[in-house]
Parts: sequence; structure tokens; C-alpha cells
Amino acid sequence: PFVIIIITSGGIVINPNDPDFWPSLIPKLFLGVALIFVLYIGIVKWRTYMYWFEDDELRVEYGLFVKKKRYVPFERIQSLNYKEGIFHRMFKLVAVDIETAGNSTEAEISLTAITREQANRIEREMKEAKKRLQAVIVDEQGMEIVAEETVVREHVIHAMDKKDLILLASTSGGVGVVLAGILAIFSQVSAYIPYEKIYKEISSVVSIGFALLASVIAAAFIITWLISVLMTFVNYYNFKVVEQDGKMIITRGLLEKKRTTIPLSRIQGIRIVENPLRQPFGYATVLVESASGGDDDNKIASKMNLFPLIKRNEIAGKLAHVLQQYTIDTPMTSSPKRAIPFFY
Repeated sequence: PFVIIIITSGGIVINPNDPDFWPSLIPKLFLGVALIFVLYIGIVKWRTYMYWFEDDELRVEYGLFVKKKRYVPFERIQSLNYKEGIFHRMFKLVAVDIETAGNSTEAEISLTAITREQANRIEREMKEAKKRLQAVIVDEQGMEIVAEETVVREHVIHAMDKKDLILLASTSGGVGVVLAGILAIFSQVSAYIPYEKIYKEISSVVSIGFALLASVIAAAFIITWLISVLMTFVNYYNFKVVEQDGKMIITRGLLEKKRTTIPLSRIQGIRIVENPLRQPFGYATVLVESASGGDDDNKIASKMNLFPLIKRNEIAGKLAHVLQQYTIDTPMTSSPKRAIPFFY
């Protein structure tokens, strides 16, 4: 943003005798000081942020002048969500969001950039702590019964191939998003566009024939569609939903890899969406509403995209063994036909 502001405001005037020297330089000096301050705060925050494991807890301490500490028992941790951006992957790092049973819509603890080995160690420490809590059961006589070690099972519920990605991009409304972005950019640079020259060119094209003009418009929509396909391909590349040890793990992304964990016990509802483009072909989108915080009676539900694109008749089968409590195909009762005119 700092570079964009300098370029759009006419650059930096070097000559002190220029009347625009001081009016142009002073705001940029303030921006420069602000930029240095923000960088300094970021470095201080990074250098003072520490975490460690103690007494089956993940403990975090941060702050320079005001020290803040946060202790999270491993038994309260519900999920670890990973994200690998472009810069993370360059340095072989990963961002980890740690969510607990009673947290709000934000993560309880966010580790901005740690190594994959450190992220795996957090997950390993969490599993071992939970295993220690569940392994020993004390009966009424005070005898200890050691529970058998459970084997972690993994089952792929849903995966998307390249054909699904192209179909998802073509029917998701992403073309409209791309068009909105192009119009937003166009509104910012409209002052530099020679409208008179373009009008003359268009007039000459129209005089040649409408076929050529229609071809240009069609080409513009095709390019927009290709951009939409590319965006969808990058965001949902290698999309996979895996059920593992009472949780659903969603992985996706080409440039930025993401891994989201949804505990099955926190799923509060299933939403099936069929837009007008997908409904004639029998495709739908499946969203799950997961409890993100609050108490048991008033939890905050957040929607997560479980199946971005799936055949309508495959939904019940893929969710049958993980979410048996939900009945997907339920017979519906339509409104009476005599109510249609009043509805309209």
C-alpha cells in the first residue's frame, strides 16, 4: 500500500525549488515513519512471543511492556488448523490456529509461522496428553484399569478432480466476482483512459459489422471465465475431506495450502445449497454449521464448506457413516397450489 500511495500521488519530487516539493514530501514522510513503526512493532511482537509445554498445557507468553500469559490445557483443544501461504512454503513454515471448546469465532492461539516439525510436535503433545487423561480409569475400589490403545483410522470421504474444479468454477458465480474486480480496477484508472479515441475505434468497428463486436464481447467473457477457473483451481486444488479419529479434516490449495479440522461432536447442522446453474445437472454444495464458541445453550455457529461440488444423490451415502444422526433425504410436504397466488 505504501508503494501504491507514492505512485498514485505523483511519485517523489526531488527538486526543493519545486512548489510541489513540500506538499508532496511531508505526507510521505509521515507514511514512512508509520511504516517503520509498524515494522518495529511487528519485530518486537515476534521476538517476545514464546510458547512451551508444561503440565499437559500449551502455554503462551507475549508482550514487551505489558506481559500477557495464556495457558490452554491440551484436553480443551478441539482442532489445529494449518495454513501454508506462498511465503510460508518458501521458508518451509506453517501458520497454526488452535481452537478450543469454548473459544469465540477467532482462534484461541495463533502461531503465525513455525516449522512443520514444531506443528507436528504440538499435535503429538496434544494427543499424548489426551491419551494420558483417558488411559487410566479409577474404579470405585481405587483400582486402575488401563484402557487399550486405540488405532487411528483414516477414511477419505470426498475428493475433487480437475473436471470437478472446472465445473465448480463455471457454476459458482465466480465470473461475477471477477467482473466486479475488473470494474473496481476500471473505476480507479478511468481518469487515464482516452475515451474519445476508444469511442472512435468502437464506431469504426461497429461500422464494419456487429459480428466482430460480438466476437470481442464473447472473447472478453471467455477470458473472464478462464480467470474464474484459474482462481477456483488455485483455491480448491487437491481438495479432500478425510474422516480421522472422530474429526473431519479438509485440505485444499495450490499456492496457499490450508488444513481445517472439524470435530464431529461440534457439528450442529448440515446445509445443502443448489443454485440455478447446478440444480438442473443434479449438483449441490454442502455446508456444515460448526459450533465455534459460547456455552452449550448459546453457541456461535460458523459455516464451513464441506463439499463445494457434489452430486445430489451422493450426499447421503458419503455422510452416512460419519453423521448418522442426520437424515439427508427426507420427504417434504409442498404448499397447496391455492396458496401460490397469495404468495406471489
